[in-house]
Amino acid sequence: MPITITAIVFREEGLWVARCLEYDIVSFAETVEDLRRELLGQLEAVVALDKQEGRTPFEGFKRAPEKYWRLYEALKARVEPIKARTSLLQRIRDWFAPPPVEALLIPAYA
Repeated sequence: MPITITAIVFREEGLWVARCLEYDIVSFAETVEDLRRELLGQLEAVVALDKQEGRTPFEGFKRAPEKYWRLYEALKARVEPIKARTSLLQRIRDWFAPPPVEALLIPAYA
């Protein structure tokens, strides 16, 4: 079963920021495309490390602060889902490993 994570995207101090809501994880980059890669890489790394340590993915992560959930509610109509990368190595891992990670990016910019 896939893991779905919702993130809002906004600009802060000259960088693009993605803030995950279900698990308070933050990624940032200079471009939106770099941000997508950074966020998915970070989420995939958390899942891999948790699996290696025998934990449930994202175990111990708390929800994002309430102000980010309110921003999500205000922007919900502008949802843009993205899929996890599927390199050959990742497809082989998926064959034997846990489900892929999906992120739901909510742009907070016009």
